[in-house]
Amino acid sequence: MKIATWNVRGVGNARFCLNVQDLINAYGSDILVILEPRISGNHAEHVIGQVKLPRHFRVDPIGLSNGTWVLWDDRKCNVDVVWAIKQSVTMIIKVHSSSQSTSWLFSAIYASPILHKRMHLWTHLKNVASEFNMPWLVMGDFNELLHTMDKLGGCPLIASHVHAFNDCLNHCGLFDLATNGPYCIWTNKNWDWRRHITEKLDKAFINSE
Repeated sequence: MKIATWNVRGVGNARFCLNVQDLINAYGSDILVILEPRISGNHAEHVIGQVKLPRHFRVDPIGLSNGTWVLWDDRKCNVDVVWAIKQSVTMIIKVHSSSQSTSWLFSAIYASPILHKRMHLWTHLKNVASEFNMPWLVMGDFNELLHTMDKLGGCPLIASHVHAFNDCLNHCGLFDLATNGPYCIWTNKNWDWRRHITEKLDKAFINSE
């Protein structure tokens, strides 16, 4: 079972569907999460229909903010969405296998860049942890930092923000998954070294189940 998340910051580019299909082909993604699509309604349905994953669930953006699409191959798994808010879609994944069928919880995250809204997300995740007792993957764009090494350049980390995020993870029993490839992948795209900032905002966590 392979899952990919991609913060596209808008799917208006004419090459979007080709790029998505390249991603699916390259990594064999069975579930694909698109964050910040910035389109909704019939336009969203038209674009989703061009992606070669037969099933989907979407939370539309508010203007140009938020928005989450979850697309999946129903030959590989069943996806049952159990809790959806603007910053998170939580679903039970049942994987099809010739030998057995396994179920686990998956929360796709697009955390708000606004602090008080992120605090609502941390509370929501604590509620999810209290409601379900099963293997849990939490993955996406958290718009928050955990360690000093998660940021290069710019202002230092704000301790109270880091503490609130850590408190949520500890309450939920979530552990950071190791990553491959570039560590900090978000950038402010200012290539003047005095103003250049890179951050690790995309993360994945699992519980001990």
